Amino acid sequence: DENLYFGVHIKDDIHVQTREAKFGYLGDSLELQFDTDLRGDFAPRVNRDDFQYILSPGNFVDIPPGVFRFQGDDQGLLSDALGSRARAMAIKVSDGYQLEAVIPWSDMGITPQSGLTIGATLSTNDNDTPGTAKQELMLSHVSTRLWRDPTSWGTLVLK
Repeated sequence: DENLYFGVHIKDDIHVQTREAKFGYLGDSLELQFDTDLRGDFAPRVNRDDFQYILSPGNFVDIPPGVFRFQGDDQGLLSDALGSRARAMAIKVSDGYQLEAVIPWSDMGITPQSGLTIGATLSTNDNDTPGTAKQELMLSHVSTRLWRDPTSWGTLVLK
């Protein structure tokens, strides 16, 4: 297939999002990180084969759902990577929100195939203080995850 499809139901009693997707981590949002050359490098810092996507549900009023892509650079930083064709949609539900995203594999230079193994991490950001833009809590499915260290991320195997 040409895309990675992703869906999640987030339980959240107080929804706060005051920023666009690029700064979505400062409110309720998700982060997906990918190391597309898991077997090719073992440095504890990001490089050009590493990507981070911020998936924001928006605020369900005047800030729409959105996706922003960052890419590792030669200095070990995650920099803006404009031109992504990824998209997200979200709906508010009684106990939080549901978010679905579509990320073209070509956004990361990946040709998907059965057995392909890449580094991957899913993290959630939470902000429970209305009117603010801050990351009060971040939880990852990998408890040892370090933001710019792909060696600390999890693994995704395509079937």
